[in-house]
Amino acid sequence: MCELYGTIGAKKISLNEDLNLFYKHSVKHSHGWGLAYWNQNSELILYAEGKCGNDSDLLQNLLVSPIESQVSIGHIRFATAGVISDRNSHPFTKTDSNGREWTLAHNGNMSVGLQLFPFRKTQIGETDSERILLYLVDCINKKSEEKGRSLNSQERCGVVDSIVAELSLGNRLNLLIYDSEQYYVHTNIKDTLYFSRQDGYYCFSTMPLENIYLWDKVPLNSLLVYSGINQIYSGKNHGNEFIKATLSNFDNFNI
Repeated sequence: MCELYGTIGAKKISLNEDLNLFYKHSVKHSHGWGLAYWNQNSELILYAEGKCGNDSDLLQNLLVSPIESQVSIGHIRFATAGVISDRNSHPFTKTDSNGREWTLAHNGNMSVGLQLFPFRKTQIGETDSERILLYLVDCINKKSEEKGRSLNSQERCGVVDSIVAELSLGNRLNLLIYDSEQYYVHTNIKDTLYFSRQDGYYCFSTMPLENIYLWDKVPLNSLLVYSGINQIYSGKNHGNEFIKATLSNFDNFNI
C-alpha cells in the first residue's frame, strides 16, 4: 500500500513542514514519490520520480525551498502494479474535453471489475491508478456530451460519487482528486486516511503526521468534496468497505 498527503484551503499555506514529515515515510514506500501543487496563478506544478524519496536529489532540493499553495496532493509509492518508473509515480493528471484539468493520487489496488481494462491501451504507464483517472475523465466527457455543455459543480460531484461507489466494490480505493476547482476525498479501508482541520485549510494524510495537529479519521465509504475550506458535498455511504481476507476465510486465497 502507498501513502497519500493533501491539502485544500481558502488561503496559501507553507507546506514544507508537513511534506518533510510525510516524505520521511519514503523509507517504507520506496518505489516512487510525487507532488502536485498549484501556484498563485492556479497553474499545476507537478513532480514525480520512480525512486525512493530519501534518495531523490530533486525532492530534497525541493523541500528546502519555500512551497506555498492552497491545494496540494502528495504520494509515496509501494508498487503493486506496474514497473518502478517515473511514468508510474503518482499523482496522475488528465484534461477533460472541456479543458478542465484533473489530478489524482490513489492508495490501494484494483483487483475486481472490468471497467478499467480498455484504458490499458491508452495509458502512459501500467498502473491501475492511472486507469482510474482515465476512466473518471471518460465518464465526465460522456456526461458532458450528453448534456451538451460542461458539467457544473454538483454534476461533477455526482459523476465522481457514482464512480467511487462502482469501483470500490471489492477494491482498495483511497483517493485524493482535484479538478482545478473542487477537491475529492474517499476511503473505503479502515484507519488508512485521516484529516485535520486547521485555520483556513484541511490536511489529509494516510497516517497522522508527527506534529501538533489533531487528527480524525475520514469517514468510510462516502465521497467528500471540498471547495476551499467549505465541504460542499457528502455522498451516500455505498457500503463497500474493503476487508482483507485471511487464510482462515479462504483456504486457497493467495496473499
